[in-house]
Amino acid sequence: SRRLIPNSFDIRISGQTSRGSLPRQWFGIVDASPVFGGLHTLLNRPYEAGGFVLVAWEHSFRSVLFERLGWRYGVRKGLNLIIHGAHARLWDPAPDRVGGGWGSGAARKVGHAPPDGFHHEIGWSISGLFDFFRFNFTHRLDKPGFSIGLAAARIF
Repeated sequence: SRRLIPNSFDIRISGQTSRGSLPRQWFGIVDASPVFGGLHTLLNRPYEAGGFVLVAWEHSFRSVLFERLGWRYGVRKGLNLIIHGAHARLWDPAPDRVGGGWGSGAARKVGHAPPDGFHHEIGWSISGLFDFFRFNFTHRLDKPGFSIGLAAARIF
């Protein structure tokens, strides 16, 4: 309560499902970006699927860790430690429900499909760099892969 901006825990849940014949342009997109609510390890190649559920979460510890470690510089600069993750389940409609006949996998990403329709990742970030940026490191849990990058910080 003594901090201007306290620790926070944010969750984003999104999804889509369909029935009947589904034209390609109505497929849902699971975002592949280094911002909150996206899958960081996809490197700007989003999943496209007839149905999906995405749960993204982020716990911002603000400056608590730096205060506990006695690192006053990090506290004064407003640096934040963030632990984040995202979990997605994707599926396509049956092959006979898709116009053009492509839907034979669990889901697809431009280039290939996840082996079982699942995607799990977890990572950490340091936010508040130069007041507007955050450094992300994200590790994919369901198969080998990671992402390191710089993104715009969430102000609120």
